[in-house]
Amino acid sequence: MDNEINKVAPSGEWALMNIPNNVVLEVRGNYITMSQGFDAIIGLSQDVTNGFYEFSDNLVSPLTSPAYLINGGVSVAAPFFIRRNKFLTQVQLYSRALTNQGGLIVEDNYNLAT
Repeated sequence: MDNEINKVAPSGEWALMNIPNNVVLEVRGNYITMSQGFDAIIGLSQDVTNGFYEFSDNLVSPLTSPAYLINGGVSVAAPFFIRRNKFLTQVQLYSRALTNQGGLIVEDNYNLAT
C-alpha cells in the first residue's frame, strides 16, 4: 500500500507482479508506472480459486500500448475486487478472456475497458 511501483524490462511482454493462488493480496493507494517491456500489471499463471484479492484506489500510468490490468486466460473464482482505480490512459481489463470470472468484481474505475 502507498508505494510507487515502476520496473523496466529490455523487451517482451511481462506482468509487473505475478500473483499465485491462495493468498491475501491488497494493492491499494499506489502510483504504478507500466514501463517498457510490461504489458500487464497483474500476471496470473494459474487459476485463482482460493484467497482474497483487491486492486483498489491506485493511480496507473501506462507507458506501453496496449496495456492490460490482468494477463488473463485463467479462472478467477476467489473474491477479486478491482475498484476506484484511475488509469491515465485506457487500459483493457485482460489480454485474453478469463475462462471463469465468477469472483471478479469490477466497479468505479476510470479509463478501464471491460
